[in-house]
Amino acid sequence: MLQMMKDFLDQRNLIEKHLGEIKQQLSKMLKEFLSIRNDLSFSNGCNSLEEEIRHYWKIEAWLDVELKRICIKLIDTRVSYNSFDFENVKVLLAHTLSYEEQKAIIKSLNLETNIKKD
Repeated sequence: MLQMMKDFLDQRNLIEKHLGEIKQQLSKMLKEFLSIRNDLSFSNGCNSLEEEIRHYWKIEAWLDVELKRICIKLIDTRVSYNSFDFENVKVLLAHTLSYEEQKAIIKSLNLETNIKKD
């Protein structure tokens, strides 16, 4: 029983480490996407891209043990978001991101997708 618990904790630690890496990857991608636009018109007084991201964006990745899912969130708190479900992974992406950006994020997470543009 103790060995099973140790194995479980080891696996959980590996998953949480991987989720931390995913969060860093998403943060980098978001900065790249927003810097290409070079548009602070919706920044509500923020003077830099980093300040805007810090104030308005939520970048999270976590393991929801109760739902037995990995949840990934990249949302702009000022707008609604799209929700994508892939077996044991749920991804929430801001409408602020273009269709192509959302598709690139999902592809970078190695999730199969049949997303069709509305």
